[in-house]
Amino acid sequence: MAAHWLSLRTTVSAVENLDIVCDALVWLTGDEDAIDVDKTKSHHGSVMYSVSCKITKNSSIKHVISRLGKGICSELLETQTDRLDSSNSLHFRIDKSSLICAKPILAPPGSASSLKASIKLKIFGNETAKSQLESLLS
Repeated sequence: MAAHWLSLRTTVSAVENLDIVCDALVWLTGDEDAIDVDKTKSHHGSVMYSVSCKITKNSSIKHVISRLGKGICSELLETQTDRLDSSNSLHFRIDKSSLICAKPILAPPGSASSLKASIKLKIFGNETAKSQLESLLS
C-alpha cells in the first residue's frame, strides 16, 4: 500500500441534513465509526457541524478509492502535479451533492459544497510520489 492515511472533511450548515451527509461518508468509507462530528456555531450564530474522517487502514483506503471510481482516479493521475504538495500529500475535493447520490465527482478548488480529501503517500528509498500514486490509484 502506498498511503499513510486518507482524510476527509466537510462542514454541514443548518440548512443541510447532517444524517444524509454522514450516511454518504459511511457509504464512501465503509466505516461508521471513523466519522467524527463536532457541533459548533457559525460566525452569524447558526448551528453548523464539522464532519471529518481519518483512515489509516489499508483495506479502508482501498475501499474509498474503489468507491471514487476509475474516472476520478484517472483525473487525479492526470492532474497530480497540481495536486501534490511538498510533503507528498495529494489534495482534491469531492462534490457533496454527487457523493450523497453515491456517484462522486471531483469539485473545483474552492467549491462551497464539497468534501476536502487528502491522501498522504508513503515514499520508500528511491521511489517517487508519482510511482506511488500510480500504484495506489491504478
